[in-house]
Amino acid sequence: MIMQHIELDIKIGNTHYPMIKVMQEKFLMGGQDSGIKEHEEEISKSFFMGKYPVTQEVSQDVMHEQPNNKYLGRLKPVDEVSYEECTTFICKLKEITRLPFDLPTETQWEFTAKGGILSKGYNLSGSNSPEDVMGKNEIDDGYQTVTYDVGLFKPNEIGLYDMTNNLSEWCKTDKSPILKGGLLGYEGGIIWEHCSCAQQLTDYAADSYTPNKGLRLVVNL
Repeated sequence: MIMQHIELDIKIGNTHYPMIKVMQEKFLMGGQDSGIKEHEEEISKSFFMGKYPVTQEVSQDVMHEQPNNKYLGRLKPVDEVSYEECTTFICKLKEITRLPFDLPTETQWEFTAKGGILSKGYNLSGSNSPEDVMGKNEIDDGYQTVTYDVGLFKPNEIGLYDMTNNLSEWCKTDKSPILKGGLLGYEGGIIWEHCSCAQQLTDYAADSYTPNKGLRLVVNL
């Protein structure tokens, strides 16, 4: 039986933000050489997750100003955003759409990155091969020094793009916010060898806005 992806396409000003429905399930969190012990977690309610990271054109339509970015391009992800700026953006987005947008929890993010209920157990989101989900630059050089337009590479099992490439994304936890989706390199890029779905970055303050930090949205049901 082939399961269809259920999409929600939300119009924001002159742009659209497509989202994928993620069904509830138990899953194994951690592992994948992340240094985090593998353990069972449960997604108790379905939710919608952004098909892509928030792009610069979406941010501009919400905030009515050019977002801070190292790499400019309307279809490139917002790439220099702090956790505090994420919360300001989401508050404004809620006012515009009247929808309960939020940042994903770390559990939500990792579950979707691993393919949700259709997971095939890949190390990266959608594949075990970096050639499927990353650009040639970071594979050859070991780290990513630019961002790409969203959606250029292979999606994962439930149709989400760019979850273990392009840039790290802010997530909520019960304690401090963390980043998922890639490990920042010494030269500001992402080291692809440490981009497993389970990897987390924890030593960044909520007001940190150095490059390669973006966001992806959820709508909780």
